[in-house]
Amino acid sequence: MPTLAFPNFSSFSSFLKSVQHTIPKPLAAVAPSYFNPGQCGVDAINRLPDELLSEICVLALAETKTEPSRSPVFSEEFPVAPFAVSHVCRRWRYVVTEGTPRLWSSITITHPNQCHVFRTKVWMSYVQGPLKISLNQSDSPSDEEHQATIEIIQSFLSRVDLWQTIVLHMRGQFPSPLLGALDRLRRAPNPLLSTVELSFLSFVNGREDPRWAVLPCFAAWDTLQNIPSLTNLSWRTAFTPGPRFGALLLRVELHSPISIEDLLDKLIYCYNLLNLEIHDLSRLSDTVTVLPDHEDIPMDPLPIISLPALLMRQAADWMTVKKFITLSECRLYELMIEFAVPLSEAELINCLEMPELRWVHRFGMHNVEVTNKILLMLHRPAQQGVQTCYFEHLIFLWLGRCRADVDPAILLRMLGSRFWTIQGTCVPPAELESARIGVDADMVTVDMAEYERVINTCSARIKGWNRNLTFFDR
Repeated sequence: MPTLAFPNFSSFSSFLKSVQHTIPKPLAAVAPSYFNPGQCGVDAINRLPDELLSEICVLALAETKTEPSRSPVFSEEFPVAPFAVSHVCRRWRYVVTEGTPRLWSSITITHPNQCHVFRTKVWMSYVQGPLKISLNQSDSPSDEEHQATIEIIQSFLSRVDLWQTIVLHMRGQFPSPLLGALDRLRRAPNPLLSTVELSFLSFVNGREDPRWAVLPCFAAWDTLQNIPSLTNLSWRTAFTPGPRFGALLLRVELHSPISIEDLLDKLIYCYNLLNLEIHDLSRLSDTVTVLPDHEDIPMDPLPIISLPALLMRQAADWMTVKKFITLSECRLYELMIEFAVPLSEAELINCLEMPELRWVHRFGMHNVEVTNKILLMLHRPAQQGVQTCYFEHLIFLWLGRCRADVDPAILLRMLGSRFWTIQGTCVPPAELESARIGVDADMVTVDMAEYERVINTCSARIKGWNRNLTFFDR
């Protein structure tokens, strides 16, 4: 068990002095006038109000320095469990377990085993409000780990009505008790569950796990789409089930493979979607047959007009991405794409010329070929291309690769035109707030380094002028 931030009264005294300024004023005001953090003995600590003692315990646990893996059960906010603090005395136990619900509002378990089972049961008995659960199995779980996982999930079920966020990264079979819990939330009148992150992989060490079942995966997907409170969904399995996304989803992160057609069909009822992140988008479904003579016939658009942000990782090619943007008819404000293979200059120009991207505020491309021509097109106003100004609302720019022959002067002029608006010029009013430009270390000239320093220094010194520039080695 890691050592807490106050193992004895001497260090506790030092700790109080160090965190005194962080205690909220309303709580500090209720401390007795005779209480001196520099001279706190047992009697003085015992006379502290419960509210102040509760806040001190929270700060102490947050200040404890340790590797989370050394603590069998912990939370995102606190690297060690609050059990040790609750064992000091009867009063402290009451303050920690009954008067400080924040300490028990999230629980994280990594590589579950039998030592986690009892602690999880006790933890659940102290939960009073919305709960965040995180459970991460090892890459190759043993039978003992699978059994411990089932028992831990059973303990989680005792507080299913308080689930707000669940993050499960597991291998092998989908736990049947979890399906029952999700179905219960689907039928609940006012569930709290808003965020779900599920990762179930059927392969363990490269081999198919015989305990993997397809039907439970379909059942979980279908149930999740019908939980009325669910707004954020992250899904990672060997495949993407058939039912459509729920209408109330705001953010979707999809790691499992899916085709353009299936994705658009699943999103057809997502009228409120704000953010879509796709990790494995293919151009055509394996089940769709297209005759060679019909390959160029456009599909009917399936609009998801509400979608303002699109993020894609390991995108196969530009035409796949372009097809999705065109068919969805979405009005994008943020477009971030990481390509699996480098994007050519011609493909990037084709991207910049798309009328569907005129409203983009945040634009990022990783693994693309940035040339002088691209930089001239991004200049404000444009010095190349057919448009007067590309991305006239741009406030964030991320370019992941500049070619070795890029002229530093052209790059700096483009950035200058975006960071500042010259008085009397007819250019869009939007100014760049942040830029990340990928260049090789040996490409960074003295002028570029000085420009980066000036931008960031001015931003730090001038109130209200928030600008950031980073040249990074790709």
